[in-house]
Amino acid sequence: MKARRAARRTASERGRIRAYYREATTASLELPKEPTRRQFRVAIKKPSGRLVFAKIQDRVRDPKTLLAHLRSSAPHHVYYTTSTWLDPQRLGPRNFKTAGKAGYQVAHNVFIDQGLFFDIDLPGDLAEAARHALRLRDLLASEWGFRDFRAVYSGSKGFHVYVDDFHIRDFAREIPADPREREDLHPIVKARFTERALRAGIAVDAACTLDPRRILRVPGTVHGKTLNLCEPVSLSRVESFVPRKIPSDGWLRLLG
Repeated sequence: MKARRAARRTASERGRIRAYYREATTASLELPKEPTRRQFRVAIKKPSGRLVFAKIQDRVRDPKTLLAHLRSSAPHHVYYTTSTWLDPQRLGPRNFKTAGKAGYQVAHNVFIDQGLFFDIDLPGDLAEAARHALRLRDLLASEWGFRDFRAVYSGSKGFHVYVDDFHIRDFAREIPADPREREDLHPIVKARFTERALRAGIAVDAACTLDPRRILRVPGTVHGKTLNLCEPVSLSRVESFVPRKIPSDGWLRLLG
């Protein structure tokens, strides 16, 4: 009985998600910069309720490519890598090496670059999460002179803050040629931002910022647990932001 209830619930959720993506347009999705250098991943819920993660095999060049996959698979979650990679479809665990294939560990893990992202989650108090996002913006602007910020509602408990005018070369004497050393450099540089934010009492998830292999949810996709939309939010109205849940009867109600 419990298994049947779980299967019905999963089928209902996937039906709503599929209906949303069928009605969505490419303008609904916001891809990161250099999307072909990123790996896109989806989590598909099985009838048992178990989530199965898979990478999208295509190089996602534009929203049309991604939307075709979402309409086909109706995933509960959609993510992209915060770092860019030379061959993102073959990206593997850093410490993994296939026997007999010399160089695999490096060849399939050529790190190029990573932006600066912060994740702010405050369960049960989205307005407070918004205030923390604004405090973070003000802190980064006053202490390091950043000016180009974006916010994205995660679809659940908080916001992602993107710092689009961050460049690693502004904070490092030289950028290593070895991709492993480049990957190691980013957490060292970014620790100053997370440590300062935490000392100021701002609820940032340091692991999100410091991990070069972190993933973030794609704006314009569905958060499969809440069935809310993950969507961009202007920082000028972040405190008054109200999440939008995908309806049971399609996308049109969201337009009303």
